[in-house]
Amino acid sequence: MSSARSTATAPVSRSRLRDPVVIGLAVVSVAALAGLALSLRPAPVTNAPPIRFVMYAPDSLRPFENYPWPAAISPDGGTIVYSVQPAAGDAMLYALRTNQLEGRPIPGTANAFQALFSPDGEWVAFEVNGAERKVRLDGSAPVKIADGGGSNGADWTINDELVVGATAAMNGLARVSTAGGRLAQFTSPDSAAGERQHVWPVALPDGKHVVFTIWKGTLASSQLGLVSLDGSAHVSLGVEGIRPLAVLDGHVVYLQADGAVMAVRLDVGGKRLAGSPIPVHDPVPVYAPANGNSSIFISRGGALVTARGSGSGVLTWLGRDGRTRRVLPTSRPFFNPSVSPDGRRIAVAISEPQGADVWVYDLQLGTLSRVTHTGTVTSVHWSSDGKLVYAARGDRSRTAVWRQDASGATAAERLLDLEHLAPAALMSPDGKWLVVAMYRETTWDLYRFPLDSAGVERPYLATRANEVGPAFSPDGRWLAMASDESGRTEVYVRSFPDPSSRIQVSVDGGVEPFWSRDRSRLYYRSGQALMAARITMSPTFAVTGRDTVLRSIPTVGSFFVANMAEAPDGRILGIVSDRDDFQLIVSPNWISEFRQRIAK
Repeated sequence: MSSARSTATAPVSRSRLRDPVVIGLAVVSVAALAGLALSLRPAPVTNAPPIRFVMYAPDSLRPFENYPWPAAISPDGGTIVYSVQPAAGDAMLYALRTNQLEGRPIPGTANAFQALFSPDGEWVAFEVNGAERKVRLDGSAPVKIADGGGSNGADWTINDELVVGATAAMNGLARVSTAGGRLAQFTSPDSAAGERQHVWPVALPDGKHVVFTIWKGTLASSQLGLVSLDGSAHVSLGVEGIRPLAVLDGHVVYLQADGAVMAVRLDVGGKRLAGSPIPVHDPVPVYAPANGNSSIFISRGGALVTARGSGSGVLTWLGRDGRTRRVLPTSRPFFNPSVSPDGRRIAVAISEPQGADVWVYDLQLGTLSRVTHTGTVTSVHWSSDGKLVYAARGDRSRTAVWRQDASGATAAERLLDLEHLAPAALMSPDGKWLVVAMYRETTWDLYRFPLDSAGVERPYLATRANEVGPAFSPDGRWLAMASDESGRTEVYVRSFPDPSSRIQVSVDGGVEPFWSRDRSRLYYRSGQALMAARITMSPTFAVTGRDTVLRSIPTVGSFFVANMAEAPDGRILGIVSDRDDFQLIVSPNWISEFRQRIAK
């Protein structure tokens, strides 16, 4: 978010201040009101010791790390907005006032993300279903601001405009009145300078300028930029940064690719930085495959919320009787596990501070070996011939899809380069197709690519809805996915490669579909429950019933890929989360600490 809102006062002439009558009245006023003023005036923020605490929430309403930041905090530090996945139904935004014990749901925010506050703290803006929306924190219904939903950052200016990062067909920053309207692009990336998109805008206190990120294709090459809202050209500030966080006391607070939180003085008039950057907070986790998603949010008033322990869990066999058995003893940030066709090995991605890579665990030998070294893996699965297929950020593209021997002894084979974010990719059982979940304009859609003519893009399902989590049936004739086409995320199955045949599988919300090896069931998560749809595949696909396999599964959830899988012997593999692992750390007056740091 942006900086502290400036409270402009009317200018007063020096000659008027020298008037004897004014001076006399001032002396009387001061003498009469001094005691009252001192008793009512709150202590200056600069003198208040920094406060930091872990936000409490009951187990049934624990926050999870939504994107692109884990939570938002109001300018005055008094309210936190975060995401909760209830036992049943869709995830929702919750609001917690720091002087209260329990948060409350914000109506109309199912599956919302990228929450941020208005300058007065009375409204929350968010994105959902390809639109920018706002909601007052008094129980009112949400209001649409504009089409959008690029999840590339946004900020609410003191002039009641919403400035958003690249969205839809616009690669530059865009703006719209928060009263509603159509987004209008006001910056254009300089392709000759290697600029691809302008993202993560933060409005300055003057309401006239915006700092943002110039995205050049990788985190390491991204730079901070500055632009005036009067329509003049943007400039690069010449410092590497993946996301500005706030502008406080004339300093830009920003994030580096390595997670370092830095600050440097901004000379707005000179359109440049003054001085050298200094660290002002401990490093925070950065989601390497994306373009700036990270576990920190700073309000315009200098309040801060960060997350720790995101997504850690234990690889575990889940029994239908509720019993669990650990595959590995330790908890790590595992995601997207899958069991090899022969049942002997487990492939899983591990996302750690140094990056996300594919590891393989040999169930017989008890060894866990790292296979890839890209640091940017976003999905992995086994091909039918026992090789690994994974997606990662490309060295020459936004996303690349690779195939590699599970031993890691041979070089990976590049199958596909994509210019768009595509965190999930899978190969059809016959090895002829790649299907990817790709972000285009404002929605997540599914695309198919024939491997005999790599790079030839063929839309499979490109709609106004979001389609994610694709999973092939064992025979390759059907593709399961999660879609919010009805306004609620449900699991559907469509025929493949022609998606014309469509069957809804879940009825009370559903995500993360995965198939049984014997083709008799399609599993999915519904809230905190693991469900199994009984299915038949002949003469065509049909759902014959639904069973609750586990009523409460304390597993790490996912949006783009399944975090559960079935082994050839019918056992279910999941990632059991550490109950107290993910936490929101709140500092309502972090600006005190910030001022101490920059004063050194």
